[in-house]
Amino acid sequence: MTRGASRFPPGRDADRAPGAGRALGSGRGAGGETCEAERFLVRGRLERTPRRDADRDTVREHLVGRVLAPGEWATEREVTDRLAELADDPVRLRRDLVESGLLGR
Repeated sequence: MTRGASRFPPGRDADRAPGAGRALGSGRGAGGETCEAERFLVRGRLERTPRRDADRDTVREHLVGRVLAPGEWATEREVTDRLAELADDPVRLRRDLVESGLLGR
């Protein structure tokens, strides 16, 4: 699996994406503000998926940024193992990330 060209839908600039410029592994941006996705996480873990599409997209973008650096390649197993630290159902989350175009195969 890779996170690269397919990470952002066509016409969407990575620099304008939610979470751009935030440090990996934290829910805080450069100025110390809390990431919008953090309100859906319990102690940094996703325990249930938000209902609204926009909220789900925000959480997915946040989580993919925590498991892979831009341009980083990882096997399916490595991605699943990393997601297991952040979600109760890492396999479903990995599939959701692929289906949403945030993660490539």
